[in-house]
Amino acid sequence: MLAAIAAREADLEKGGRPVLDETTCAPALARFGPVWDALLPAEQARLLALLIETVTFHPATSELEIAWQPNGIRQLGQPKEIP
Repeated sequence: MLAAIAAREADLEKGGRPVLDETTCAPALARFGPVWDALLPAEQARLLALLIETVTFHPATSELEIAWQPNGIRQLGQPKEIP
């Protein structure tokens, strides 16, 4: 799953803004369930903050649009800063 996200990040670095569809995301997210369940709520929040830039809901079409952080996947390996 992380390899797929890293590949998408490489697309972003080239100036593109790839669209992740259900076919791409569903298998990776299905495998991530047990990992997500093992994370503490604070770790889940940090992960989401690192990966997601914005979430927009379009009420007219009931669609959800997620903009990913361009460098979010890289930051996962960085030590957490303690305030």
